[in-house]
Amino acid sequence: MKRREEVQKRIMPTLLWVCVLTACGDATVEDPTVTVDSGSPDAGAVVDAADGAATPDGEEPAPDGTVEVDGSSDAATPDGGVVETCVDNEEFFADAVYGQVLEPRCMACHTSEGLARDSDLVLIGPVQPNYLEANLEVLTQVASLEQSGTSIVLLKPRGELAHGGGAVLSELSPEFEILQEFVARIAEPVVCPDTGVVDDGETGLEVASSLETLRQASLSLAGRLPTARETEDVRFGGEAALEGVIRAMTSEEVFYDRVEQIFNDQLLSERYLDFQSALSLLNDDVYVSRYWYEGMGGDAEGIARSRTNRAMSREPLELISWIVRNDRPFTEILTADYTVVNDYTAFSWGLEDAGVPDLQDPASEVFRQVRIPGWQHAGVLSTPVFVNRFPTTPTNRNRHRARVFFDRFLATDILAFAERPADPTESAYHNATLNDPQCTVCHATMDPVAGLFQNFDVNGHLSAPENGWFPDLAPPGFARESLPMEGRDNPLRWLAEQTVTDARFALAMAHTVYEGFAGSEPLRPVTDRLDVEGREAYNAQRAQFDRIAAQFAADNFDFRTLVTDLFMSDLFRATGPGTASPGLVASAGSAHYLTPEELDLKITAALGIPWRSRWDRRTNLSDTYRLLYGGIDSNGTVVRLRAPNGIMINIADRMATEMACRAVPQDFVVERESRRLFPYVQPTYVPEFDDGLELPEVVALIRQNIQHLHYRLLGEELELDDPEIDATYALFYDLWRDGETGVDNDTVREDLASSCRATNDPFTNAEYPQARRVTNDPEYAIRAWMGVVAYLLTDYRFLSE
Repeated sequence: MKRREEVQKRIMPTLLWVCVLTACGDATVEDPTVTVDSGSPDAGAVVDAADGAATPDGEEPAPDGTVEVDGSSDAATPDGGVVETCVDNEEFFADAVYGQVLEPRCMACHTSEGLARDSDLVLIGPVQPNYLEANLEVLTQVASLEQSGTSIVLLKPRGELAHGGGAVLSELSPEFEILQEFVARIAEPVVCPDTGVVDDGETGLEVASSLETLRQASLSLAGRLPTARETEDVRFGGEAALEGVIRAMTSEEVFYDRVEQIFNDQLLSERYLDFQSALSLLNDDVYVSRYWYEGMGGDAEGIARSRTNRAMSREPLELISWIVRNDRPFTEILTADYTVVNDYTAFSWGLEDAGVPDLQDPASEVFRQVRIPGWQHAGVLSTPVFVNRFPTTPTNRNRHRARVFFDRFLATDILAFAERPADPTESAYHNATLNDPQCTVCHATMDPVAGLFQNFDVNGHLSAPENGWFPDLAPPGFARESLPMEGRDNPLRWLAEQTVTDARFALAMAHTVYEGFAGSEPLRPVTDRLDVEGREAYNAQRAQFDRIAAQFAADNFDFRTLVTDLFMSDLFRATGPGTASPGLVASAGSAHYLTPEELDLKITAALGIPWRSRWDRRTNLSDTYRLLYGGIDSNGTVVRLRAPNGIMINIADRMATEMACRAVPQDFVVERESRRLFPYVQPTYVPEFDDGLELPEVVALIRQNIQHLHYRLLGEELELDDPEIDATYALFYDLWRDGETGVDNDTVREDLASSCRATNDPFTNAEYPQARRVTNDPEYAIRAWMGVVAYLLTDYRFLSE
C-alpha cells in the first residue's frame, strides 16, 4: 500500500510541473586570472594568467597589453591580495563611461527628444537592444573632434565652447577622470591579453547532451522522434554530426509549418480565418473578382470560398515559408518586390493568367511567386492582411503600424521610451508630438516611420494621400534619414531596405525564433539603474543573441543557419548553471510547457496516432481545446499562456486517459517488431502464474518494455534497476493484480470498452482482419499497460520540453 501511495503522489502533475518552470542551483563563477599572494615578496606584481610571468609593479606595459594600469580594475584575491584585471574599451565604456557619466549626467538633454537633440551627441537609452554599441560609436566620433588640441568631450562638460547645459563636471571629479581616460583610450585602445580562449559561444553553462538535443530538435523541428540512423550518427559523430542532422531537419515539411506558426504569433494573420473575411480587405472597385466563386452554388462554392479566404489570410505566412523553402535571403520578408498566390487567390487578385481553380487538384493550392500589377510590394509589410491586422485611424496616422514594425522587426519597444505617462493637457508646446520632449521621446522615432505607411489608407487599400503626408508630423524617414525623392514611389520598400542593414533586424529575427522554439520571451533591456542583476542577465543573454545574429547576417541571412545555431547554442541547451555567471544562468535554457500545437506533434510522434475525435479530422489540442490549453486565436487572444492552470491540467489528464485507451490496443495490433510502444511483450504477458508464482523471464521482459516506454515517451535513458523503473513496474503490477482479481470475481468485464478497441485503422478507417483485432483483455494486461502509458503521458517531461 505504501508503494502505491508513493506512485500516486508521483503521478500528480501539479507538483511535477513546477520543476520545469523553475531554475535550481547556485552558479559558481571561477576567476580565470592568476592571483598574487599579498604576503609574498612579489605582492606588488601583476601576473599574466596566460603564462604566469610576473611584472614588477609600475613597470611599463608589455607590447601585447598584458599589463595595462589605465585599462584595469582591481580585483581582490581569496587571500586579500590585489590583481589588475584587464578591461577593454567596450567594457570600460559600458561600466564606467555610460553607467557613471552619460546616463546620470548627460541623458537628460542629449537624446533625440531632449534639449540637445540637434547637437552632435545624441544618445539612446537602454530601451533599444544596441544602445551601448550605438552610444559608444557616437561618443567616439564626438571625442575625435578637438579644439586647440583638446577633445570637445573634455571641454563641453566644463561649460566651454558655449555648452548649452553649462558646466556640469569639475576637472577634479571622478566623472571627468573617466572621460579623460576614455579620450586616451581612443588614441591608444586598450588591448587585453589573448587568453587563448576562442569565442565559440561557450558559456560555462551545463548543457544538454548531443543525444538529448537531438531528441528536442527532432520533436520541435520535424514533429517526430529521431530515427535510428540519426541517433547513431550523433552518438558516434558528436556535436559536428548533431549540427548536420539539425540543419537537415529544417528541410522537412513540418519545419515549414512550425515557421508559419511562429510568425503567426507575431503577425496574427490567422485572425482572418475565423473572425473576418480576408477577401473583404481588397478594394472591390479595383479587384472586382475577389469573390470569384459566387454563383457556383452547393458544396463547391463553400469549398472555393473557404480555400480562397484561407490563402489570402495566410499570404504573409506563406510568403515567409516560400522564402525559406527556396533558400532566399530572409531579408526578403521585408524587401521582396513580389508576393505569393495560389490558383484561388490569383483569381481574386485578377491576374491575367488566372483560371478557375480545379477543386479536385491539390496543385491548385500550391503557392507561387508573382507581382501584382500596380501594387507597391514590400514583403509582408504591404500585404492586405498586415496593414489591416494592425490598422490605423485618421488621428492615429499609422503610428500603430510603426510601433508594431519596430517591435516585430527591430526588437525595439517604442512604448518603453517614455519613463512616465504624458498628459497632453499640460503641454505648453504648439504641436506637442513634434516639439514637446515628453511626447517626442516616442514620436521622434515613431512618426517618421509612420509616414512611410502613407500609401495605405485606413482601410488598408493602396491609396496615396492626394496632398502628401501631414505637414504637422515629422517628415517620413528612418534613423534620422529622410525619405529620398527616388523612394517616394514605394516608401515601404525604402524602409525595408534601410531596416535589413540595421543590426537590430537580425537580432529581432533571433528573438522571434528563440521565443517560438524555447517558449519564453528574450529579456528586454533594463532601464532601472539599480537593477544590477537584471542588467547583468540581459547583457549576458544579449551577448549570445549577438553572436547568433551576427552569424545569421554573415551567412547572407540564411534562415536555416539561424535556427541551427540557436539549437546548437548554450543559450538554448542550458540545463544547469555550471561555471556561468548568475546573470546568464537566469536567462538561459529552453525548458517550457508545450503549446497546443507542439503537444499535438509530440503525441502523434510518440504514440503514432493523433488525439482527435473518431468522427473529426481536427485534432483536439490545435482546434477543439486550443484556447483552453493556452493557445491563441490571433483575434482577441493573442498572448500564449506559458504556465499551466487548472483547466490545462484537466485537459492533459483527459488526453492521457483517452490516448492510452486508444494507443495501447492499436500498438498490439501490429507485429511485435514493428511496434512503437510494446516491442518486448505480448498482450497476454503477466508477471505471475495463477498460483502467485513469479515468472522471472516475463518480469524481465515487462521491465525491459517499461524501460523502452520511459525512453520513447520521456526521453529517459534508465538502467533496468533504476528506481523510476521500479516505481513504474509497481504501478503495472498493482493495476494488473487488482484487475485480474476483478476478472476472476466477475466484477470486471473481460472485453475492452468500445472506445478502446482496435478494430479499424485510425487513419483510413479500414477494418482490420478479425484475427488482428484487439477487443478483449481477459488477463487484464492490456488495461494495466494503459495505466502505465497514462501515467507517463501526465509526466511533466512529456507535457514539457
